[in-house]
Amino acid sequence: MGASKANCTVCGKPLLYFDEEQDVRCDVDLLHALSELRSRSMQVPGGSCGYWGCCGAAIGAGQFYSIAVGCTPLKRQEWADSARLVSDIMDAIADIGGPRCCKRTSFVALETAARHIERTTGVAMDVPERITCTFMSGNEQCLRADCPYFPAAD
Repeated sequence: MGASKANCTVCGKPLLYFDEEQDVRCDVDLLHALSELRSRSMQVPGGSCGYWGCCGAAIGAGQFYSIAVGCTPLKRQEWADSARLVSDIMDAIADIGGPRCCKRTSFVALETAARHIERTTGVAMDVPERITCTFMSGNEQCLRADCPYFPAAD
C-alpha cells in the first residue's frame, strides 16, 4: 500500500500523512499553516453565529482541519470530513442552546475537533478530561449551571 498524503492547498507541501507502516507523520510548515489559518479566520465576522447561522468557532475548526488535511472544494473525502466536523460542532453547540458564548462554543469546537481528528487521521490530541470555564464574570448571558463548562459546585 502506498503512502496516503494530503497537500497544503496553498503551497502544495505535504501536511499530515500516513507512511508505509501507517504511522502518522506531519511535515507541515507550521508558520505557513498558521498564516493561512489567520488569513481565512479574519474573514469570519463577529456575530456570525446569530447573523449567518454558523458559529465562528465551528468555522475556525473547519478551516484548521481543511488546512491540515489539504482539503479543497474539489476533494471528495477531505471535503466530506471537513463538512462533517463543522456539522458535528454545530450540532453540539445547538444542543446546549443560546444565547451566544464564544468561550463555550470554542470549548465545544476544541473537544469535538479533537475527537474528529483522531477518528479521521488517527492523531490523538491531548484534551483535558474536563474543561472548566473561568470567564463567566465577563458574560452577562452566561448559562451558569446550564453550561457544561461552568465550574462544578464542590
